[in-house]
Amino acid sequence: MTNDLLGGHIKKMRNAHLMADNGVGSGIELFEFVEPKMPKGESRGYEGFFHICLISDDIEKLADDIAASGGKRRSDLWNTWENKPYYLIYCEDPFGNIIELYSRSTELMYRNRD
Repeated sequence: MTNDLLGGHIKKMRNAHLMADNGVGSGIELFEFVEPKMPKGESRGYEGFFHICLISDDIEKLADDIAASGGKRRSDLWNTWENKPYYLIYCEDPFGNIIELYSRSTELMYRNRD
């Protein structure tokens, strides 16, 4: 999924999801790029706003709406769980900002598998 979002040059990365306990699935994602490492003092491509995530009951339609409004779809539909309908799609707005679309809240998308 990371390669769909950032490209095939990303070989190894770590990320953490920090969730708020407010019932709406808001949270923050932290990224550490291991390979390739980001050169010290150079943050080109990783500075400031990285992406935003939206939760929707119909992410396919929302992806189509984004594309119809001048943005584009950056990825296929991904199922993050083998036996559950938890899907994501990466898109891009007309200004090049990445929009991640989830069919469920982040804590459901990435919780420990049961």
